[in-house]
Amino acid sequence: MLLLNHPRLSTPFLKGLILSAGAGSDSLLKTSRAVLLSFLSNTSPTPILSTLTSLLPHERTTIPTLEVMSAILESIPCTPPANLFPSVQKAHYKSANHGRLSAAVRVYGAIYMNEDKPGRKAVVDKLVAMLNHPFPKIREGAAEVLVGVAGCLGNETDGKAIEALTGWDWLGGAKERGAVVKKVRGYFDAQ
Repeated sequence: MLLLNHPRLSTPFLKGLILSAGAGSDSLLKTSRAVLLSFLSNTSPTPILSTLTSLLPHERTTIPTLEVMSAILESIPCTPPANLFPSVQKAHYKSANHGRLSAAVRVYGAIYMNEDKPGRKAVVDKLVAMLNHPFPKIREGAAEVLVGVAGCLGNETDGKAIEALTGWDWLGGAKERGAVVKKVRGYFDAQ
């Protein structure tokens, strides 16, 4: 892992590691992620996350990079780099790729868990907006992440938000979905 500190070799090495830890066979994923997370547990993951954002615009590495970002943020408490949230937004902007969108939703949830209160509002707003996404699985994923977010709030409103999120079929039609999304947005805006 000393290669991550080398100025010219760190990005190519990290790109290869990300491709191993973010895509491939199950055993390769587990082993690569375990090694990366073990290394990062002894150091701050913030510089690595900053470097990872530079890999997001590259088509081949976007999904594996998002997957690894999610794993890092879920496993190691750290302050996400300031450019992480906008970089993730750009990575899935106008995308029709389910894998990319699903990975972005998981990164948003992980960012929320590591962000301070002002940063959390932008993440929640994005996740609530994704409840209106045209792809049902993306709506369902956003709702699942928001249930986790609501569970972290620790007040009486979180029960209402969880009830609204779990009481709706996010895979179904859009007729009454707008009213449910508006109600969910109201619960989170009250925070």
